[in-house]
Amino acid sequence: MAQESYQNKKNVSREEEDLEKMFWEEYAKYYKYIENSGPYRGIREKMEKLLEEKNGSIILDACCGIGSLFEAIIQKTKCAQLIAVDFNSVALKQAKEKLNLLPKEEKEKIKIMKLDLSKKLPFNDNTFDAIISNAGICYISQFENKTNGEAIRAILNELKRMLKPGGYVCWSTFISNINFKKVYLKYISEVFKQSPKALIAGLKLKKTTDHFHSKQRQELYHFLSPAEIKKVHSDVGLVDTQIEYAMAGQCIIAKAKKL
Repeated sequence: MAQESYQNKKNVSREEEDLEKMFWEEYAKYYKYIENSGPYRGIREKMEKLLEEKNGSIILDACCGIGSLFEAIIQKTKCAQLIAVDFNSVALKQAKEKLNLLPKEEKEKIKIMKLDLSKKLPFNDNTFDAIISNAGICYISQFENKTNGEAIRAILNELKRMLKPGGYVCWSTFISNINFKKVYLKYISEVFKQSPKALIAGLKLKKTTDHFHSKQRQELYHFLSPAEIKKVHSDVGLVDTQIEYAMAGQCIIAKAKKL
């Protein structure tokens, strides 16, 4: 991806923001059918391996969606508190339902908040020991009137602001030339086996591939190469970047620390 085109884009209009919100609310209705399919389960398993155990830690799940990482974060990190945030009301409703299924001692550690990560978050500097974002921040097309390359830098800089010294961010994105229709074909057979409702969901999800490819062509989503990830980490002062792959090399999980 040319760095010049990646940086120089017009701001996203209010109408585009509203349409994007509607898209993700609709997507959240069907995501539960694919969260445990092989490709998406593989992403979570790779992210879990990168999480660090630290008793008493405070962790932010940024763009938590329907709460797919709640158990993994709580159990692997032994954290004292997990704050989970998302702007999507439909997803958060499911996250709260998932929360209620957890054991009492795990449930009490989790606080769910409706917050928009396209804006500065209401947390103090040096608050979190770790910030996790599974296929979340890569989809934020605008942050504080910045788009594309400037947006992802601003988002990661905001995450770094909230990290304690020595804390880390772990986030996932997709490779710059990903073909979402191929990804769809990898998980859809598992979805169709679940139930008649899952069959309907699978057909709905097929339509989302066109949306992802449209945003990809406009460079409004942040699907980056490992080199671009390392560069943007360096630009905002995150160090010791680690790169892992999932989804047969289509997904990149990146981890970096704040000095």
